[in-house]
Amino acid sequence: MHPSDPRHADGNWRPMTVRRLRFPSRPLLVTLCLVPLGLTLVGLVTGATAAQGPIDLGTANSFAVLAGSTVTNTGPSVVSGDLGVFPGSAVTGFTGPPNGTVVNGTLHVTDGTAMQAQSDLTTAYNQAAGETPCTDETGKVLGQDIGTIATPLLPGVYCFSSSAQLTGSLHLSGAGVYIFQIGSTLTTAPGSSVVLDSNASACDIFWQVGTSATIDTTTHFVGTVMANASISVNNGAVVEGRLLARTGQVSLINDTIIKPTCAVTTTTAAATSTTAAATTTTLPGTTTSTLPGTTTSTAPVTTTTAPGTTTSTLFTGATLPGATTTALRPSTTLSGATDTVSAPTTSLPGATAAVLGATETGSGSTGATGAPSSTTSLARSGQNLVAATAAALVAVVFGGLLVFASGDDRLRRRPE
Repeated sequence: MHPSDPRHADGNWRPMTVRRLRFPSRPLLVTLCLVPLGLTLVGLVTGATAAQGPIDLGTANSFAVLAGSTVTNTGPSVVSGDLGVFPGSAVTGFTGPPNGTVVNGTLHVTDGTAMQAQSDLTTAYNQAAGETPCTDETGKVLGQDIGTIATPLLPGVYCFSSSAQLTGSLHLSGAGVYIFQIGSTLTTAPGSSVVLDSNASACDIFWQVGTSATIDTTTHFVGTVMANASISVNNGAVVEGRLLARTGQVSLINDTIIKPTCAVTTTTAAATSTTAAATTTTLPGTTTSTLPGTTTSTAPVTTTTAPGTTTSTLFTGATLPGATTTALRPSTTLSGATDTVSAPTTSLPGATAAVLGATETGSGSTGATGAPSSTTSLARSGQNLVAATAAALVAVVFGGLLVFASGDDRLRRRPE
């Protein structure tokens, strides 16, 4: 029998063992496949360090042209937006056709608006210059070495330690902020252009120039130029952006400058409403109804009793309607007062409180007692006062208990 025959020596068939091949898990396989693909995609585009955020121009935002010393123009240039100068005072060549014209804006010459705009320009210039980190492109030509149609620049910060040159078409692709930090000069070749692709916006492109910028003839330039010194625009150029010079002049020759219309971003804080929980302080035996949002505090009742006065309270907060309380004062009875002295009685509503014991009466007073009334000396009056006070306490307490029991019995009795 052949060794590979699956049958035993006795001729019976035996089961065959099949080894299962194990492959790496699916997540690992996917990762191994995507890593080379990701590296390939990274190599297809030019990387950049993202800007921290848009540059805040402040009041300079409304200016299409702003200079530090002078603004000069030759030919029928058109400036759409505000035009101003500060601290200089010379603006020439803007007298209307066939000379320069300012539309959709106002001319500001050495006024408060131009002064504030220059101050805000300085802040914006420093903000743009301070954006870090950046992608160093020193020595590369914009539109030829970087930013071509095949390898467009993405939003980010690009820096040149010295000068920067634009030749051909510079392609910027994607929504976001583009900041170009240029150490000295910015120069464009004749007929060059900046092309915006994939929702890139002129509102988000900023050129921070260390000294001066020169935009040559028939260049189509895009973005806000913030030059530390001066800006010169040669014949027939179109700038979709702003020309802002901090200290020097801005000169135009038959050019068109259009300030971009940018959406204003407004941040509104969500309204916060805080409602304090209602607090209720209730003493024992007191019922308080509190509406939502109301704080009710019930202060304890304070009773001030003159010296020598005896007060009997049946229970907290309860007073019998019409009841009269007779207070004993040592050896003192008002003239004409009537004291009723009898056996312990029950004080019902409208009744007079009863007091046991002898009571001293003054002249003209009448006493209705169980024994004949008499006028005693001051010494006997003091002795009787002690007995009268004790008797009065017993009478008041006992009478109060009877009144409470009588009232409780009436409440429990069902009507016939």
